Amino acid sequence: MRNAAGREGILVLGLVFFGISSLATAMLLARAGPRVLSALIAAAGLVYLAGSGLRILAPALTDSFSPAYLVAIVAETAMTIWLLGFAARSPKGNGG
Repeated sequence: MRNAAGREGILVLGLVFFGISSLATAMLLARAGPRVLSALIAAAGLVYLAGSGLRILAPALTDSFSPAYLVAIVAETAMTIWLLGFAARSPKGNGG
């Protein structure tokens, strides 16, 4: 039982750091990429942070919060498509 609680804590900590990373990525995208994509990634970061907070503060509500992770799925899929399809062809930058 103790091992399962340790894994849950590691998962929550990982989601907190991923949420912060998503917010930082959104800030960078706001300067160099599409603003809609930046807003989606920022929303995904907030979803990860809110989900982590709920796992710590109100574990009973985590199941009802699960549909909010669809925002993250849409945002990360859009980012992947943008990176594969459009960012590689962009004339901006020094990478030529």
